[in-house]
Amino acid sequence: MGTGCDDESFVRIHTTLFMKNVLILSFSDLHRDPRVLRQIKVLKKLGGYNITTIGYTAPLEDNVNFIPWHKKSNDKNSLKKMKRLFIRFTNQYDRFYWDKDIEAFFQKIVRHPVDMIIANDVETLPFSVRLAAQHNTKLYYDAHEFAPERKNQYLRWRIVYKPMFSFFSKKYMPQATICTTTSKGFATEYAKKFGVKCSIVNNSPPYEALDPSSISAPIQLVHHGGALPQRRLELLIEMMDFLDERFCLNFMLVGQQSYIEQLKELAASKPNIRFLPPVPTLEIAQNINKFDIGVHILPPDNFNHLYALPNKLLEYIQGRLAVAIGPSPGMKDMVENHGIGVFAESFHPADLAAALTSLHKEKIKEYKNNSHRIAKQYSDETEVKKLEKIIEAIS
Repeated sequence: MGTGCDDESFVRIHTTLFMKNVLILSFSDLHRDPRVLRQIKVLKKLGGYNITTIGYTAPLEDNVNFIPWHKKSNDKNSLKKMKRLFIRFTNQYDRFYWDKDIEAFFQKIVRHPVDMIIANDVETLPFSVRLAAQHNTKLYYDAHEFAPERKNQYLRWRIVYKPMFSFFSKKYMPQATICTTTSKGFATEYAKKFGVKCSIVNNSPPYEALDPSSISAPIQLVHHGGALPQRRLELLIEMMDFLDERFCLNFMLVGQQSYIEQLKELAASKPNIRFLPPVPTLEIAQNINKFDIGVHILPPDNFNHLYALPNKLLEYIQGRLAVAIGPSPGMKDMVENHGIGVFAESFHPADLAAALTSLHKEKIKEYKNNSHRIAKQYSDETEVKKLEKIIEAIS
């Protein structure tokens, strides 16, 4: 299991063994961050690395050190808001980033030996570039999606964070040794906007030796993953108003508890909707295997939503499920090309319900079998090989 790491133990671990010291940064819950868990997996497989992680929660992995970075609260103080606006109109983004807390944290981390850095998401990028320069070491930056457009549907994001993350991407991404993102659409945009070449490493889950389960009665729909308001999960609840008693929807959610409670209230009068306990990231495919159809509708409120290839779609395949989605280009292409399910004509819940209503038992079985056929192709075996080459190239 991952352990907390104070200054003394960090120095002891990293100076008594003749191994390379790798620091992985992600300002996320590491125990359920599939990218970080895969990065750890690859480093362990290659061998010869002391692994230390920084994030909100420990990754819960054996022989992996952990240094907590505490999530900042959303300060609604008016002075703070004024400062953001000042930063926006004076382009002092580095000054805004390097507040006293992150500067103090940097001074703590920079004292320790680091031979290679893996940074996840734009929030870690200025920190990691400065740390890599201090140690004259190489940096692998996983941008994941297109950072400046992450929440572009919100005015506050467009005013403050979009220009700030555009600034960070343009200034710091060229200083990384190698950059990756999760889809061709995002890679094209990074090249177009910032002149940065990104390789593509998607978030495919590990291969599971599963068989498609028998079709249930009623047909069991499932949606798992993060409960965030911008994902508009209430649309799936509305979808159930257009479906008959042949269908039951199961939610397995993590994330904002307040939002989950709102969803439960919306679904309270609908006996064909259930909320089930979530499971650890690495157990998702096995646990959803008992269901029939993985559902996901993601209106293109921003650039990232439009070109997303979400973890959950790949986990639906690994769980040997049929799939029902909205007409998002990246997801739609995969569903059509491999015959694993249906897609709606629009992002309206009624249209997704219509696509589901058209299905009969034999067609669902066919789709589940097609997911079974491509499960190995869309497991992390290919992505792990890509990561191995990246890490070996910068070691």
